[in-house]
Amino acid sequence: MEKPVKTLGHRLLHATAKVQLANRMLRGKRLRQVSASRSTIGYMGSSSRHPPLRRKGTNKKLHGRKKVLRTKSRWSIDTDTKAIHLLFLLCLIVGLQVYNAYENLDDNLLLYDIDQLEKTLHRELLGQTLALNKLTKLLRDYLVTYVHEKPLFLSINGPAGVGKSHLGRLIGKHFRFQLGSGIVLQHSVRYQQLSGHSGQHSKLAARISAIFSEARRAQRVPVLLFDEMELAPAELLSFVGRLLRSEHTSAVYIFFSKLGQDWIMQSIRRRLAPRATRRLAQLSRELTQQFTRRHPIWRSPEIIPLRPLERAHVVQCFHQLMDWVGLYPCQRQVETMANTLNYYRARQKLYAQQGCKHVPSMVKKLTEQKQLEGLKKKMVLQCHTHGIYPWHMLSVINHSLIHS
Repeated sequence: MEKPVKTLGHRLLHATAKVQLANRMLRGKRLRQVSASRSTIGYMGSSSRHPPLRRKGTNKKLHGRKKVLRTKSRWSIDTDTKAIHLLFLLCLIVGLQVYNAYENLDDNLLLYDIDQLEKTLHRELLGQTLALNKLTKLLRDYLVTYVHEKPLFLSINGPAGVGKSHLGRLIGKHFRFQLGSGIVLQHSVRYQQLSGHSGQHSKLAARISAIFSEARRAQRVPVLLFDEMELAPAELLSFVGRLLRSEHTSAVYIFFSKLGQDWIMQSIRRRLAPRATRRLAQLSRELTQQFTRRHPIWRSPEIIPLRPLERAHVVQCFHQLMDWVGLYPCQRQVETMANTLNYYRARQKLYAQQGCKHVPSMVKKLTEQKQLEGLKKKMVLQCHTHGIYPWHMLSVINHSLIHS
């Protein structure tokens, strides 16, 4: 019986196995320089030229050489990895520098303590939440750094009795406590006009020059407050305009005036933008257009209008003042005093024509009456205890207390 003849498929498989084994042997022994004439087909053609078998030790060396070759082929990957590591290190250094810069900005804000100023203003002033939020935001954004390209110029406008002068006193008191009195200026135009000092502009210029020198030495931003600027002459406005264009670019200028009070009171009756912040921005733009006709300096400030006070705000103002002077705020008595003020109606609300302007004088008068009543009771008690004065002398006591 004859042996089965090998098919072509079996021969191809056998030849493929030989080629693979030969390639392994060539790579293991680094036989890369074999002549082109000797190919793997020669190994397959003659059955006597089988590649020699290798021992296990040589296989280990082959595997080891393979590993060495692989490690050498990874040098380019390691180079890329080092570059990535250097890039990460550079990003870390830049991040630390940015974090340090933000820490320095926080330190600058802590010097001025705008957060405490914001709390004080919201506690002291009534009905001006949007205006105070805008004011403190502008101050906080400007006072973050010391070096600036131009000064911060603000103008706070509103009708009588809404707290403009009180706001100026609170701001001046806060910054004098934080920075010192040598870096803060609080100038009242009405007081200068009533005092009638000669050469007041030269004195003001010398004082402002000293303030800028002190601020430069201490590396602080000076704060200059000008109250009742509706009475300011053209000379003072031109002088402040020259200061704004001078080399002192790091400074805060704040004007307080009644300019535009009629326009602000009419804006309550008119329909403006639906949102409160948009109404405030629209009113600021309208006031800027109105003020530019008076003097060129009014083109540059950021105008912050103060709204008229409602009747509820006036009642709350009575409560606060009576509480501060030590009087018990009786609701019936507060309502009676609030009804004596003048109001106008707009959009189903009552607004005070003079705001809280007359509230301090009314509370002061009430305090004096309470003091007189306390003295009268005390003297009557003394007369009744010692029996020195008869009862018909009480009229004389009242007369002396009233004129004392």
